[in-house]
Amino acid sequence: MKRQRLVVSGFYGAGNAGDEAILDAMITSIRKLMPDAVITVLSFDPAGTAGQYGVEAVSRYSPGAVISALRRADLLISGGGGLLQDITGPSSVPYYLGLVALSHLVGTPAVMLGQSIGPLNRSVTRLLARLLLPLASRAVLRDEASALLLAGLGYPRDRIRVTADLAYAGIAPDKEDGRRLLEADNFDCRQPWIAVSLRPWGDNRHLSVAGRALGKFAVASGCRLLFMPFQASQDRDACREACRHAGTGHVFGRDVSSADLKNIIAGADFLVGMRFHSLIFAAMGAVPALALEYDPKVAAAVDQLGIPTAGRVGELEESGLFIALQDAWGKREATVSRLENLAAELRNRAEAGIAEVISI
Repeated sequence: MKRQRLVVSGFYGAGNAGDEAILDAMITSIRKLMPDAVITVLSFDPAGTAGQYGVEAVSRYSPGAVISALRRADLLISGGGGLLQDITGPSSVPYYLGLVALSHLVGTPAVMLGQSIGPLNRSVTRLLARLLLPLASRAVLRDEASALLLAGLGYPRDRIRVTADLAYAGIAPDKEDGRRLLEADNFDCRQPWIAVSLRPWGDNRHLSVAGRALGKFAVASGCRLLFMPFQASQDRDACREACRHAGTGHVFGRDVSSADLKNIIAGADFLVGMRFHSLIFAAMGAVPALALEYDPKVAAAVDQLGIPTAGRVGELEESGLFIALQDAWGKREATVSRLENLAAELRNRAEAGIAEVISI
């Protein structure tokens, strides 16, 4: 039987824990189903990606290497994550749909896997989506809102399936490993503690607002605060700023893998999360959470997980966040068993989505 060659595109090799968790879970699942598959990842850091995951990797910005990989491939997997959106800039949609179009031109089928779609605010990106999305033979998405948007753009509804974020298909978190990492970073986790995931956004006013509310809540509840950068190049300074306003807490200072972050969060008593995958990791560890919404994908996670939200970060107020923290903290014990069952269901759905696309 011919060895299958798969090309995977996404936001890989850039140090974002959520995207790396997606890639890790995807590779692990593919190898279970297709042990002899040759996987080539389009990466910001090909050497790092190849070394970390034991795959082939080429620069995502090398036209020759990308075309060569696509010519030899049996399938292009576009995903997962929030790739097809124009809120972070104008280039994501042309890049990822351009890959789908290029794959079509060289005769290699393409599928979307584990993606969320939108926002698509620019007329040019909506036009590109209408023209090029149909070149992907299947769209396995991670939330219902994305399915509605995709169908509204004219993509055939019978080619859309909603499963779950691919990170759910990864290895289950290990709390003991997380505890050892915290000890190595001089964080005392013997008393109740709250993991906090923040990122820069807009005018960054939310960092001071969240910091003050979290500091006040930490004093009232007797909890410690651990600020967790998910993309160190962006988040570490944001976490330091919030911690400064809190007047208490610890900013995790070590550069660790997405699996390490998942293990650490699994040991928390509670999570306050802005990063999408901080909420996913919390759910995987059955850790109650409060979401801070900055993007529709976070709102979609809130709906899927049934977790409370403090609302959009641009409208955040210190008193409102403090009240939301009090309310969510008081209800945390009732949510643990529900999250355990839900995470298992979402894991099965994510694995089924991966199995579906590689069987094409």
